[in-house]
Amino acid sequence: MTNCRLILCCESVSKVIDPLRSRCLAIRVPAPQKIEIAQCLQTVAQNEDFEITESLALRIAHKSKRNLRRAILMLQIAHAENEELNENTEIKDYPWQTFISDICDSILREQRPAVLNLARQKIYELTVNLIPPTTIIRVMSERLMENVDDQLKHKIIYWAAFHEARMQSGDRAEVHITAFMARFMQIYKQWSDSWFM
Repeated sequence: MTNCRLILCCESVSKVIDPLRSRCLAIRVPAPQKIEIAQCLQTVAQNEDFEITESLALRIAHKSKRNLRRAILMLQIAHAENEELNENTEIKDYPWQTFISDICDSILREQRPAVLNLARQKIYELTVNLIPPTTIIRVMSERLMENVDDQLKHKIIYWAAFHEARMQSGDRAEVHITAFMARFMQIYKQWSDSWFM
């Protein structure tokens, strides 16, 4: 301890093993406020020699859900795609988030084995491109809950948590994400069949 100090950073303390947690001093750092993120984005823009309006910086801060890294990446995407940034500039998600949205749209449209197989291949592509499996299942469950009836939302949360917990102890995350998608398709198909009867 006199020679070396280690600083570990995590989003969820519950995923840190108990022996390690007991030997560390836990310090909770809250996420920055939206106004702080907007100020940081304006500083980044100034350092990179381009201008960003305060309203656009606040829109990006709001869409980033108080995640500074995500906000800076959104600013980078907006700047790369537009010569000039103004109030009407479109704020796009990460390409991988659009990819997950496409997967969710396809399994909402049709609940067939062929659709599940295509979705499984896309999940494999995401994991190969180093998108964390826990992020994939979280974003996917949030996206699916936007488009379903309220009575299905608690089931989606339950099964997303169930498969995410199984993913922690398993080897291949794609298998557990595919199992979650199959479970969702089964629940959604049963609900839609009973609703139309």
